[in-house]
This record gives sequence, structure tokens and C-alpha cells, in this order.
Amino acid sequence: MLQQLGGMRLLGISGLVKGVTVSVVSGHVGAWLDRRGRRSSALIILFVNNVGTSLLFLIIAALLSKEALLGVLQIDRRLYNVLEVSALVVAVALFALTSCSTAALNYIYTGDWLVVMATWQSKRNQTDMPLSSE
Repeated sequence: MLQQLGGMRLLGISGLVKGVTVSVVSGHVGAWLDRRGRRSSALIILFVNNVGTSLLFLIIAALLSKEALLGVLQIDRRLYNVLEVSALVVAVALFALTSCSTAALNYIYTGDWLVVMATWQSKRNQTDMPLSSE
């Protein structure tokens, strides 16, 4: 989708911003998740992810309907170009934000799964132990 809007350069910039953002923000998000409960953290992150994805969809849909948007708004093409670049910057930032929130959700779900598996394994090991040492 981004390749259609801005070519391979925009796709590369988007990947770079996503990688840097995930690298910088993940430590802070992990510390925040450790201080809060998993359920409330998951709800907040899911809300952020859904809102970011919805806004990203609206921006990309508006950018893809360029000619229809120019006809409806009746604005100068130079002003539209400035708005287009601004919308692309916001879209790349939202893409990075939703990538961070997706990684945080994966962390929450994986952490819960590991806790469940560790609890199950410890209970299993306790039941497999012999009662007497013969």
C-alpha cells in the first residue's frame, strides 16, 4: 500500500521508522507492563492499536482517492501536496505506533502462555513424583 503511495523510498523509510521506534519504545513499554496488571495493560494496548489502525486506514484511504478528494475540497494542488506529505508522515508514525502495540500484545499473550505452561509443568512434575523412596 505504501509502495503505491510513495514508492520504494516511502516503504524503506516506513520500515526504518518502525524498527527504530520498536527498539526505542519496547523497553519503556515492557517496564510499564511489569508495573500494571496484564488485563488492564492488554485492554489499553488493544484500544491504542485499534484507534491507530483505524486512523491509519482513514489516512491511506484518503490518500488513495487523491483526485476525488481534490474535487470535493476545491483546494490548490500545492496545498494538497503539503497536506499529502503531512498525512504520509502521520501515517508512518501511526504505523510505528501500531507495530509497537502489536509487539506489546504479543509480549502479554506470550507471557501469559509461559506462566500457564510453567504452572502446568510444575503440577505435572509434582504428581509424577513417587510418594516413597523405595
